[in-house]
Amino acid sequence: MNNVGKRISLQRKKIGLTQNELAEKLMVSNKAVSKWESNAGRPSFDFIPALCEILDCSADYLIFGENTFEQYKKIKNGVLVTIGKNEKGEDHFEDILKFPHLLVIGEKGSGKSTLFHSFIVDIIKNYTKEKVNLGLIDCKGVEFGIYKRLPHLMQPVASKIETAVELLETAMLEMDRRYNLFQDLGIKNIQQYNEMHQEKMPYNIIIIDELAEIISNARAKQLIIHLIKIARASGTHLIIGTQRLRSDTLPYELKEFILTRICFKVDIREQSEEYFKFAGGEELNGKGEMLFYKSNYKRLLKLQGNYYKFNEIAEILKENGIECNYKIQNDEIDPKLFEYLEKVLMHKEKIDTKI
Repeated sequence: MNNVGKRISLQRKKIGLTQNELAEKLMVSNKAVSKWESNAGRPSFDFIPALCEILDCSADYLIFGENTFEQYKKIKNGVLVTIGKNEKGEDHFEDILKFPHLLVIGEKGSGKSTLFHSFIVDIIKNYTKEKVNLGLIDCKGVEFGIYKRLPHLMQPVASKIETAVELLETAMLEMDRRYNLFQDLGIKNIQQYNEMHQEKMPYNIIIIDELAEIISNARAKQLIIHLIKIARASGTHLIIGTQRLRSDTLPYELKEFILTRICFKVDIREQSEEYFKFAGGEELNGKGEMLFYKSNYKRLLKLQGNYYKFNEIAEILKENGIECNYKIQNDEIDPKLFEYLEKVLMHKEKIDTKI
């Protein structure tokens, strides 16, 4: 307990709050916060949940200096995922429900899809289908096939524009059904519903791996924008990734209404500034390094994303009793395939030379 004040100070500075701002959020005096941080006094245990919420940490961390996922989850009763590791190698957790939507931008191969796999793995390991339903849209058809037997799925993994629209339509209908129910009960949101009922209403989390693949479809665009604007209170949250930073592939409404953002490596400084209102994305390493921005943070966080091989994901699925038909035993290229590719490239070079 002796270092509680020090940890409050560290977390406060980490997210860019002043003592005055923290005091205002807690509705206490600035002097009280100053006393805590100088260890001249200690916050009562009644303040611990609010401190954890504001400072984005667990009670275990504030009291004992340990910030474990399980302890964090007990305080923040949401849907926790690991965003990445900080400069100390510690996992940085976030509650998807507090985003409430997330926009992820970066060039091809910079780490977007890997981040989405990390989110899905966290959900598989820590939440049942009764708590979280997943809608997975992957019109490239190469990322989410491994999850096709996941019990959490709202609908089968959408790998075509038509099935993506169907999934979004389903999410819209469910949102309308819930709002009609809330109106009948005289309540405003899913949190109030779940407090009133023993059988809880699950959260619907929709992950779109590449927005540009479906945004050209007028109905898909309309549904995505509508869900972004009004779906939060129904328990529907969107996580959207894209590498194509143009007005026709990243609508204005998404930039304006999605306030939580992750930037992986982008080509040029202007892309980072135009779409995130900050520079720095062009300086990232392109191997999972990211800038994380949330509206209640006063500064950017630089994090390194976690990486799961498909073999590891398959093992996690099996450990959780989920059937998986992933057959590859290792992630190395078959030597015969590598030899074949070399011959193809050599043949292409000869053709190019003749031309």
